[in-house]
Amino acid sequence: MKNSHATQARETLQLVREKLDEKLDIFFQQLFKDIKQSYSEYSYESFKPLWDVTARGGKRLRGSFVIKTYELIAHDIPNSVYDIGMAIEMTHAYLLILDDIADRSNQRRGGKTAHKMIERYYKENKTFKTVDAEHFGNSIAIFVALVNQHLASNVILDSSFPVEKKLEVLHFLNRTIYETVHGQLNDIFNEIRVDVSEEDIVNVLKLKTGLYTYENPISIGAALAGASIEEQKILRDYAIPAGIAFQIQDDILGVFGDPEKLGKPNLDDIREGKMTLLVHHALKVGNESQKAIIEHSLGNPEFNSDMLEDVRKVMIDTGSLDYSKTKATEYVMKAKQELKQGLEFNWSEEGYNYLMGIADYMIQRKL
Repeated sequence: MKNSHATQARETLQLVREKLDEKLDIFFQQLFKDIKQSYSEYSYESFKPLWDVTARGGKRLRGSFVIKTYELIAHDIPNSVYDIGMAIEMTHAYLLILDDIADRSNQRRGGKTAHKMIERYYKENKTFKTVDAEHFGNSIAIFVALVNQHLASNVILDSSFPVEKKLEVLHFLNRTIYETVHGQLNDIFNEIRVDVSEEDIVNVLKLKTGLYTYENPISIGAALAGASIEEQKILRDYAIPAGIAFQIQDDILGVFGDPEKLGKPNLDDIREGKMTLLVHHALKVGNESQKAIIEHSLGNPEFNSDMLEDVRKVMIDTGSLDYSKTKATEYVMKAKQELKQGLEFNWSEEGYNYLMGIADYMIQRKL
């Protein structure tokens, strides 16, 4: 049953993704028509990477949570719910662009990051003055990313939901971004601290993924559908552990996954010095030589594929990989147990099966 629910959830996610991609394409076509008519060619060129990154791919998981949770409570999916799902995906693109700048990433979803696309545009235009190309790319990308968040807010405000519902969504979304930034700040500080605990790491997973990727869109979908306080609590109690499990699996794939499937190099997390559960446990239980390999690699700008193999071996030999997989499974089991508390409510079978199945699928996935 678990595998069938996971397979069904994966197929449902693909269908939702196709519809959201279609809506995003229509939205950006109209936006670029306006930019072309009303602004300069440089505005047009600056916004092209925004459209590219937003439309390039991704699972559309966050948008799907808005839509399927609404269905869970209301038993239908009006088109206006897809508008909110699209806005959540636009918000995600905004944060991805900023995150890529902070991480100095060159690739995202199989293509260049937004700031690198703008940097390339500058370098290819021989009529421009000589400036710091990297700073130029970062500067433009920051501003267009910020605009995308405001465009997303307008999509929410322009939707057909009652005013009080739209304000509730915006308030919740803004609060979640505030909390997510705290997670990001702590994640960055964890890279330079020498006393990081497993509790510190899990707290970052909660703030960056549990709240942002799961609780935020799930709670938004539930609120729009008129969920009771009791239903909203159950869904929150599902969302946090499910989100933590999702991020643990993401971090595993960041080291052990196929870079072509992931759309980014699997050297990035170690090169950036990211303190994941994988890294922390290996440092905690490893012997001196194993710790030395991890410590030498972590945050090393010269980190390469040969060094990656050594790091992988340490993570396997210390049991860190198995430990992380076990933790992810435990969090999924907790999430599903919490969700079962909602069976007393009149929830739609399709919405319920999606949330149950996606929890399993997200820790089974290879990309």
